[in-house]
Formats: sequence, structure tokens, C-alpha cells
Amino acid sequence: MIMLTKVNIIITKILYNIKVKIQNTVIEHERRLTMKKRWIYAGLVVMLIISLAMAGCTKGTENSVADNGGVQDVQQAPRDDDRQGTITHGGDKEIAEKASPELQTQDEDKVSYETNETEKKEKPQSGGKNNDAKQPIQPQNHAQELAKLLPDTVGFKWIYNGFAEYGHTMVLNEIYNDNNKRIYNITGEVADMSDGESQADFSLQIQYIIDGDTLYQVKTEKMMMDSISDNIQLLKAPLKKNVLWIQKVKDKEGRDVELECEITNIEEIDGLKQYTVVYRDKNSEYYEKRRIKEGVGVVFFEKLYINGEDSFEIGYSIFEQ
Repeated sequence: MIMLTKVNIIITKILYNIKVKIQNTVIEHERRLTMKKRWIYAGLVVMLIISLAMAGCTKGTENSVADNGGVQDVQQAPRDDDRQGTITHGGDKEIAEKASPELQTQDEDKVSYETNETEKKEKPQSGGKNNDAKQPIQPQNHAQELAKLLPDTVGFKWIYNGFAEYGHTMVLNEIYNDNNKRIYNITGEVADMSDGESQADFSLQIQYIIDGDTLYQVKTEKMMMDSISDNIQLLKAPLKKNVLWIQKVKDKEGRDVELECEITNIEEIDGLKQYTVVYRDKNSEYYEKRRIKEGVGVVFFEKLYINGEDSFEIGYSIFEQ
């Protein structure tokens, strides 16, 4: 009996150990399976996060491209709050300070607005008044700007007095257009201080010619206290302060003279603009100075008279009645 009891105890222990091992094996298997599932779940979560991140980057890139496109649209056609109209002059050259005569006219058909197509669709096409509608800016006409500097009435008379009792008078006889030039024909005479004893020719003839962006003075005279050249550019557009240009002229002896010209001052007198222009010889001390007033023309002239080693200023100004 004792032996049988011991055998039963041993068998029971063996069975218990087997049971424990089986349970431990099952638990370990379940633990490993659980860990495997967790790794699988973790991998899925990581892949999902990566996918979402990539989708976000793609969307951000699309938004960036869209934003850049929007900026371009704004540059091409400003918003209603800010737009003043961007103007393109097709085929035009920029007018610099040294303006060129051939730029005095610009084809209005070449003036156009860069307008966003979306704005065109949104803006109703109606016959009613549209306060926001863009009005094309007309190209500046330098010929008209220069014409303001001269009288527009035939019969206009200038009376000038100056240095050492000098004086001359002029009358506007004719205004006409010829080959896109506006021409003012003027005649006059210099005051004869000899009371008729001199045999000199005191008559004078002047043409003011507006050609493109330039106002010319062409004169025929013998006794006039004026420019060393019979053909000189009085003004050149644009009529702005500090505008510079160079012109080459011939003096009365036929010598070449290179003048550096500048609009040195612009002032307003009785509601009319007056321009001060200085013309300096690049190779000597000689200079000329004029003041040119709207509606009148030259109201003041001064030059440096050079006689050998001596030089002094002479000139004249308009007599205002």
C-alpha cells in the first residue's frame, strides 16, 4: 500500500508539472501572439501616419502652387480695392531725360489694360454708370505741352527792353501746321538808337517751330541781342526740372558749338508755369539763359558776351504793360 501511495504521489507531481508546463507554454504562446499582434498594429499605425504625412505634404505643395498662381493673378490684375489700372504702351520706348523727337506721338490703339479674365466675367456689362470702371490714360502729347508755352492768337505783340537801352518788338503774324510741325511766323525790328543815322538792317524774322518733343527758334537778323546761333533748341520735353540734353549748333561764324542744356527751375506765376533753361558751351565759359512762360514764350534772355579777354552779361526782358 505504501508503495502504491508513493507511486500515485509521483504520478500526481509529474502530471502537475506537465500541466504547469502546458499552461506556461500556452501563456507564452498567447503572450507571443499578443506581442506579434501589437507589432502588427504598431506597424499599421506607423504606415497610416506616414501616409497621412505624405498626403499633407502633397496638399501643402498644391496649395503653395495655387498661392503662387494667385499672386501672379494679383500682379496681373489688382483687386478692386487697390486697382488703378496697369497700362502698357505697345511698341513704345521709355522716354528718358534725353527724350527723342520721334516719341512725341503714340498710337492710342496701342494702349491696353492687363485685366484678369475672372474680373472680366464678374464685372457686369451694362449701360449703367460704373464708378469702378477703368479709364485709359491718354499718352502724353509733348507737342501740345510745348504749344502751351506760346500765344495762340495772331497779332500777339512782344516788347522787350534790355542792356544799354536795347529793345526790340515782335508781332505774331501766322500759326499753321506743316508735316506734323506747328510753326509760328513772327516779324519785328530792333530799336534804332542812332535815330536813323545807321545804315544797318534792324529788321528781324523769327520762327518758333514745335517738332515732336522739341521747341526750336529759327531767326534771321543782324542786330538782335540774342543767341550766338540762328537755329537753337529752346526747350525739349519732358518739361521737368533737371532734364538735360545736348545740342550741337553753329555760331554766326559757322563754328560748331556744343551746348549742354538743362531745365534748372520751374515756378508758377499767376497760375502759369515758367521754365528757366540754361545752355552752357562745353568748351568755353559762354552760356545763355532763358525764362519761358506759358502763353507768352520768352520773357527773359541773358548771355555772356565775350570780347577778347573781357566778358560780361547782357540781355533783355519782356515789358509788361
